[in-house]
Amino acid sequence: MKEIKYLVSSSFSFFFQLLLAYFLSFFLKNENLTVLISIVVVFFLNFLLLKYFVFQNKTKFLSQLSEVIYISIFFRISEFLVFYYVNKILDYGFILIYAFVLIVSNIFKFFLYKKTFRLK
Repeated sequence: MKEIKYLVSSSFSFFFQLLLAYFLSFFLKNENLTVLISIVVVFFLNFLLLKYFVFQNKTKFLSQLSEVIYISIFFRISEFLVFYYVNKILDYGFILIYAFVLIVSNIFKFFLYKKTFRLK
């Protein structure tokens, strides 16, 4: 059941992040800044979804937040670097490249989040 909830929350975050990046691109002409802003906003939304919807864990808020921050920093930096270089090389359309990067990243993150939010 957690896998289905993770899929739902990840899908929501995924589309929200892409839509946010898309709409921000109308106001900001820098694609990199657009992606970075969407990453930060969705981080906080995603943490709350993971904690209260997917894993329904109401304990250890601060320790889980700090662990998710470390996981997210690693993945977000990785996502941005992969996006940056693939976008620079392919120059194909930043939203499609960004979508691919997020899909691959979310698969790996599920297993780390599952460990982070397990009830002890």
